[in-house]
Amino acid sequence: MILQSAVERQFEILGEAPNAYQRMDRASRPKLEEVSAAIAMKNLIAHEYCVVDVRTLAQIAHDDIPPLKTKLEILLKGLH
Repeated sequence: MILQSAVERQFEILGEAPNAYQRMDRASRPKLEEVSAAIAMKNLIAHEYCVVDVRTLAQIAHDDIPPLKTKLEILLKGLH
């Protein structure tokens, strides 16, 4: 249960991070399809936590987060 809570919290943080991204000028920000999915996941966990499937979270964490991390690292390097 503690591990599940920790993973859910990390997804909530990941879903809040795009707020800064969305405030960027549309013309200058790179396209990241994952932004809307991250926000949707955060909203699901925060507001409809009773329907959160732990297996789905684990699959997303395993399959989707590593490539997103790579994209974000590249994006951040380009900003400096």
